[in-house]
Amino acid sequence: MKIKNTKIKIILGWITFIIALSITGFWSYWGINETFHEGWFHLSFFQNILMTFTQYLSIPLIFLTISLIAINYKKTGLTLFIALAIFTIFFFNSNAARILIFIPLIILALGFYFSKYKNKKIILILFITIPLLIILTFGIPQLIKVENRFNDNNFQTRIITGNNITLTWAPQGIGFPLKGTNWQTAKNNCQYLNKEGTKLENNKVNIWRLPTKNEIVKSLTRKNKNAGGYIDNSETAQYKIKPDKETPLWNPHSQIIYYWTNESKNEKQAYLVAY
Repeated sequence: MKIKNTKIKIILGWITFIIALSITGFWSYWGINETFHEGWFHLSFFQNILMTFTQYLSIPLIFLTISLIAINYKKTGLTLFIALAIFTIFFFNSNAARILIFIPLIILALGFYFSKYKNKKIILILFITIPLLIILTFGIPQLIKVENRFNDNNFQTRIITGNNITLTWAPQGIGFPLKGTNWQTAKNNCQYLNKEGTKLENNKVNIWRLPTKNEIVKSLTRKNKNAGGYIDNSETAQYKIKPDKETPLWNPHSQIIYYWTNESKNEKQAYLVAY
């Protein structure tokens, strides 16, 4: 298959460029937001940066790199896009996901291969600067926020009072973990947790329990002030001020971004509350 008309090739080039740039921009936006939502918990700045680029920005970086290669080296770009498309077939378990990703990659592969770029330099500059601007625009404010989270470094047993509620929360450890677990394990751990909240006993103690969703929402804070949370009629958490992953209820350097509640919707679904 050959496309001889130069004007058609140029139009195809712009269409392919816009599609590829949109995909790269979307994943740049998603990646940088997820970085500061569930990531950026290490004490080391270097580890956080490494996680950002390997775990959250790897997709836009790979896509951007292959697209730049495809613009400059058509055959190599065609091969890389087809290889990436084939990889998705084995990577994803869902047939719907395979189709939704495989077909666009093949279309882009052919689009880049048959395109002609009259202003290649401008396209290359736009391809690099727009995703970078997205990352910086959405990333810098969140980086400032995360780096300035309130943290009193007190991870012992805490009594949290406010918003017409007073609760005692277990110390960091089994009852206040740094890594997540499933709902049933969390419930069981509470039943066997000793009085001090530091270890599991051989028999049920039944001193501790998971909180209700209402108790968590009412206890969330921002800058050590209660966020004024409540659950509305549609079962959605609402706050007077937006809470954050801060002490006393959270360890800002924990991987945990939500807490299980003791309430379940059915046998397979339990309620959780994010920070």
